[in-house]
Amino acid sequence: MSRIVSNAHRVNRGEFPDLTATGAGPGQDFFFLGEEDPEKLQQLIVDLALRRLPVRYGLDPRADIQVLTPMHRGPIGRGSSTRPSDSPEPPAQREMELLRGGRIFRIGDRVLQLRNNYDKGVYNGDLGRITAIDPRRADRGRAGG
Repeated sequence: MSRIVSNAHRVNRGEFPDLTATGAGPGQDFFFLGEEDPEKLQQLIVDLALRRLPVRYGLDPRADIQVLTPMHRGPIGRGSSTRPSDSPEPPAQREMELLRGGRIFRIGDRVLQLRNNYDKGVYNGDLGRITAIDPRRADRGRAGG
């Protein structure tokens, strides 16, 4: 059984997750990396998502890795300005961006629906990927972009 699943069951029962390392290998899908400084934690998350996990497991950081956060604000919240999809890209790929609510959205980004929208047939928890951005609504010429 996945250690992620078994530890999730432990947490649901009010127990502390099993943090003991079981070595490398296919069954090792749960890691605990302690860091209390939010700024350092942000750097660690980006490093894991962009470099360490892709190298170790042969993953594409944009297609295969998703970072979930338990909060909206702060250096490690979903509104953080540094995120794995901020990796350096050719200007042509950065060209089409949409800035809304302090967040930058790009083609290929994953999105999670947070509210039901019955008219559009999307519901809280639905996952998707941005496939197009309306150039009439896109923000261009932002600093650094």
